[in-house]
Amino acid sequence: IPLKVKAERAGDGPPDPAALAAFHISYTDRVVAQVKLVRAAVTATATGPATVDLGSAAEFQVRATNAGNWPLTGVRARVVPPPGMTPLDGDELHVGDLPPGESASATVRLLGEAAGRGAVRFVVTADDATATFAETDCTVTAPALAVRFVAPDHWRVSRPASLTVTAANDGTAECRGVAVTLAVPPGWDVTSAPVPFDPAAGPLFWHADRLAPGESTDLTLTLTPTVPGEVTFAAAARDAVELAVSAEYRAAATVDPADSAGILE
Repeated sequence: IPLKVKAERAGDGPPDPAALAAFHISYTDRVVAQVKLVRAAVTATATGPATVDLGSAAEFQVRATNAGNWPLTGVRARVVPPPGMTPLDGDELHVGDLPPGESASATVRLLGEAAGRGAVRFVVTADDATATFAETDCTVTAPALAVRFVAPDHWRVSRPASLTVTAANDGTAECRGVAVTLAVPPGWDVTSAPVPFDPAAGPLFWHADRLAPGESTDLTLTLTPTVPGEVTFAAAARDAVELAVSAEYRAAATVDPADSAGILE
């Protein structure tokens, strides 16, 4: 770079052509050097279904992106399933090498083995120890049949009263083909029932094609005990995949004091 120096005489009066000039020059400069900085960074997102039926498998995906300015090598993901879910193809996933700005995905299948809610986590790492993680929530759904009785606290001989049997789905998945039975003990007459009943043919039977989570099917009977004493009502429910539950209700019938004279006669 050429430099130009201009010298000016100091002082007053006419200059002497024979005189010599002496002066000092100082020079400074600033040099700016641009150096490329290496920044390694990886981001990840996880996707998958919000629900998986018990006993079924579903695919979950992790997508890794090189968000830095340096290539990433050996990118991989390890899946950490929640309790109740198991990887079918191993828990280590190969993603590959990622140039800056590039993305790649890997998929894993998880089996729902126990009902419950949790997060599927993917831990993403590269050869240079760059790491991140991503999660997606998932619920393993399952039906849960239950049988309940609603009945009076006391029964009187020859006095009709109502008994209700409820088959309910207390789970998080649909029940299909639900069949319910109720065994009526001897000595108790079915005065009224919404379904046909023949004591010689066996228990009462009714069904529901589908029970969504939280739904139920009820059977209300009018029963009349004919003899005093304790008996046991047995109810059972079963769905199309052999999910079965049962419940019992113990009832005691006593003679109304107002009827005692007539009974003795």
